[in-house]
Amino acid sequence: MANSPKRLTLLVVPDGSSRVQRFVVSKRIIVGLVFSACFVFVAVAFMAVHYGHLVDQAMENASLKEENLALKGQVKEFQTSMRNALNVVTRIERFETKLRMMLQLSDPERNLAVGPVATPAGDKPREVPIFGELLPGIKESKAGQMLRLALLKSRVESIRTEAEVTEEHLRELKDFFDAQKTILASTPSIWPSRGWVTSDFGFRYDPYTGDRSMHRGLDIATQAGTTVVAPGDGQVISSEYNSYYGKVILIDHGNSVVTRYAHLSEISVREGDKVARGQKIGAVGNSGRSTGPHLHYEIEVNGIPVNPMKYILD
Repeated sequence: MANSPKRLTLLVVPDGSSRVQRFVVSKRIIVGLVFSACFVFVAVAFMAVHYGHLVDQAMENASLKEENLALKGQVKEFQTSMRNALNVVTRIERFETKLRMMLQLSDPERNLAVGPVATPAGDKPREVPIFGELLPGIKESKAGQMLRLALLKSRVESIRTEAEVTEEHLRELKDFFDAQKTILASTPSIWPSRGWVTSDFGFRYDPYTGDRSMHRGLDIATQAGTTVVAPGDGQVISSEYNSYYGKVILIDHGNSVVTRYAHLSEISVREGDKVARGQKIGAVGNSGRSTGPHLHYEIEVNGIPVNPMKYILD
């Protein structure tokens, strides 16, 4: 086999009549140039691929950073809402405790009763850990923030349960107050008519017979025609005339409390009417077994006469 040439000759033929130029190049140089060109191509291709990977990673990191910031903001907002809700529940519980103490109500489940009730840690409100302190060992990563959110949601659910229990207790208090409001409104606590008490509740000498007998109410002397009002809310159960009481009205105030108004000159209500405290029901008179214009006023509890002065507050 013939030996391959070690040199290559390149001829450059210009246009026109210029002389042909000859270049002699070593084969080794040409091979070196080819390898160099291949190396440069491979290097450029690798750098291009690597640069594209870096760009993608940078974009992904930027996206994760934005997502983490948004998640962190949600955690803080969620935690603030939870802290506010917890403070509200704490205030409601304290208010409920004070009400039960004032009203001398007991609650076996929550150990509420008359007397001072100590709150742990010097009566300080319950605290909610700030962001980053809920789980100190967890980094500020997406997984850590998600775990914090899960724990915060669990705490909020616990607060919701506490709020529902407190709401139920407050509903019981409201029912109690509604009942007390009805009782207070129905209690005969004002004077049915203004005048002079000429005969108290208790034993006295009967003005007709002179015998010592029980006087079941108060005799309030005043001018005939003076207005008589209901001393509390109730319902008229009797509106009639009899020979002893004359024109007489009976009002049922509930809770086994009944009031009687006797010797009236007129009656302004009928049986079955509902009356309110201060509403006119009749006028002072001298009807029935009476020695002069006055109102005979009685209060019965469970059918037993009691001293009306114990009920009158004004």
